[in-house]
Amino acid sequence: MVSKKWLTSSYFWCVFLFWIVALTLIFSYNQLELHRKLNAFHHSFLDAIFPYATHVGDGIFALLLVVIFYFVSKKKSLILFVSFVLSSLIVQVLKQLVFYNSYRPFHYFRNDEHFHFVNDVVMHTQNSFPSGHSTTCFAIFTSLALFFWKNQKLQFVLSICAILFSLTRVYLSQHFLEDVIAGSLIGTITAVFVGNYIPKISMLKKLQ
Repeated sequence: MVSKKWLTSSYFWCVFLFWIVALTLIFSYNQLELHRKLNAFHHSFLDAIFPYATHVGDGIFALLLVVIFYFVSKKKSLILFVSFVLSSLIVQVLKQLVFYNSYRPFHYFRNDEHFHFVNDVVMHTQNSFPSGHSTTCFAIFTSLALFFWKNQKLQFVLSICAILFSLTRVYLSQHFLEDVIAGSLIGTITAVFVGNYIPKISMLKKLQ
């Protein structure tokens, strides 16, 4: 069972530590104050690479992995695909029907001359909560962690990838930290559910 392996996973513990630190910050500051403090940490190198790194969560990377894994393991390819699609649907329902009036950082800081924005990044103002990119990142990398459960070093790398690519959304001021945390929870829970459920479906058991 996935649940029994979960507690021995370096992926789980790294992600869990990320959640603890992030939630501590979220409950210590109000939304705008926290984002302003996080915005103070910027560097020209990160300004150059994060606009590209953030695309890991836009869906194309996920579909590329689905295609690659199709030629390696159809079952794993299906798990990746279902995790991506299901988590994306959950996020879109929340964005469009529940939190449709949530504003992104640019809505609040666009006229602040002291606020740091990365050049040539198209900024959005609405549908902030939760972060779809972060959801996709965690759906993908959690699924990969399930595939390579015995490789603790690889799991650690996957956890860093999930966290780092998700945090590009905060760095680029496309989302608040709580948007990213919500997305990471949705992506992780969805991937664990799908990864644990699909192998039990009788008609799919023969898939390799």
